[in-house]
Amino acid sequence: MHLRGNRSRRPEKSPEGAETMSIRLAVVTDIHYSGGPNRRNPGRKGAYGALLLKRFLKLLEIEGWPDAVIAAGDLIDPAMAGDRAAIGRLNELGALLREVPVPVIAIPGNHDLPPAAFYECIPKPPEYIEIKRTRIIPFLDPERPGWNAERLPEELAKFDRARSGFDGQLVALQHVPVFPAGTGNSPYGYRNRDEIIAKMHATGCVLSISGHHHAGSEPVFDGKATFLCAPALCESPFSFARIELDDNGTVRYETDSFRLPDGFEWFDRHTHTPYAYCGENMDFEAEKELMEMFNLAGCDVTEHSGQLYFTKRGFFGFDWFFNGLREPYAVNRLPDFLAYCRCFGDERFRAGFEVDITRKCEPVMTTALRENAAALIGGIHHLDPNCPPGELGELHLRMIEAYGRAGIPVLAHPLRILRKRGIDPEPYFDRIIALLKTYRMAAEVNFHHNSAHPEFTRRALAAGVKLSFGSDAHHLSDFGFLQPHIRLLRSLGFDGDWHDILY
Repeated sequence: MHLRGNRSRRPEKSPEGAETMSIRLAVVTDIHYSGGPNRRNPGRKGAYGALLLKRFLKLLEIEGWPDAVIAAGDLIDPAMAGDRAAIGRLNELGALLREVPVPVIAIPGNHDLPPAAFYECIPKPPEYIEIKRTRIIPFLDPERPGWNAERLPEELAKFDRARSGFDGQLVALQHVPVFPAGTGNSPYGYRNRDEIIAKMHATGCVLSISGHHHAGSEPVFDGKATFLCAPALCESPFSFARIELDDNGTVRYETDSFRLPDGFEWFDRHTHTPYAYCGENMDFEAEKELMEMFNLAGCDVTEHSGQLYFTKRGFFGFDWFFNGLREPYAVNRLPDFLAYCRCFGDERFRAGFEVDITRKCEPVMTTALRENAAALIGGIHHLDPNCPPGELGELHLRMIEAYGRAGIPVLAHPLRILRKRGIDPEPYFDRIIALLKTYRMAAEVNFHHNSAHPEFTRRALAAGVKLSFGSDAHHLSDFGFLQPHIRLLRSLGFDGDWHDILY
């Protein structure tokens, strides 16, 4: 993970023995969602803005939602009044933000629509938002030449109104950076910077959050307040920020990114294609660019085996589970799928299959499918509805063993189906791991349904079972999305060589 700028700023100590209350904020800025490639600035990947925002929000969901999500401006690029396409893009981002279950505080930047039009698409915050005795004040400041800004008197007055009758902390949010003179590395700022900072000090505002400067800036503490600028999501390494503010003024800040760390060849071992009935927008051409963006060396294209031999209705009716494969097949989409994989002529994509399994523990796999598989994983997607609940765990174990006997080297989402059926998987951890060891199968780490289990992963790792990192991508926003996997392993204390543990 790319973690930068860890900073702790403590303007005053808490009384000895007193517990502090903290507020956690996640900050995304400068998405610059555009209608196509930026030919003047190819490094700005605004065409993937919605994808990047969706990925950011999924990561927050996996980690556990913060107290608030902040979008610090320049959500789209470019935008002019009456630009219907721009309005559509902004509405698309707004739809994502409206699904967030915690407060979202979004402000327009210099590339966005004017505030009135902006807030027709994006949820409009009140004058200030109070969370855990902290009031966050969003400012709407006019642009000035040189991509700078100015805070007008009516906006400055927000500090006093937020402070009135309130003895908690204040936080200022604006698009253009605010830093004390001679600090920060941003070439942009406010004409009346000193006036703003004086007002912050006078009202006890302890933190200023900004965007706009795409590189971001390390936090600066001037003795009374912390000033920071979060990096842009739209440019490599596709960054965002996490902030934790204690009620004694301590600020902890880190930046993270969606570009995978250098020094290792990362592979996404579980992805899908347009041939998945449950697919959304997977596309090889887009995936090629995402590989470059996210430092992904390659992927295994593992299409559902049952979906290649059954109709959509038959597959979701579980014909494959109850009846297995028998000729003549309802459909045979295998040749078309293989032709689709070959037509791109890119060795980074390994054509393979996620092999389904019947209630008789027979892998749904033909000779032709096996002969054409550069990658195989076993995915249990259904358990017999007629099986007594107390026996489902044993059925699950028999299915895993059947995959092992068939020589399938990876067990996809090892616990998902048990949890889906309301079965506590923990009593089966050690027996599942024993089977994986016996058949030299890897255990997949998979967050497609937020289903990776830390304790199972820890035990598998301790037992010497290899791990396989798979996104299970049905949507491009998940493709190569391995940050949760890396973060999980780091949280378990792994700091060794990835070659030693990954399949």
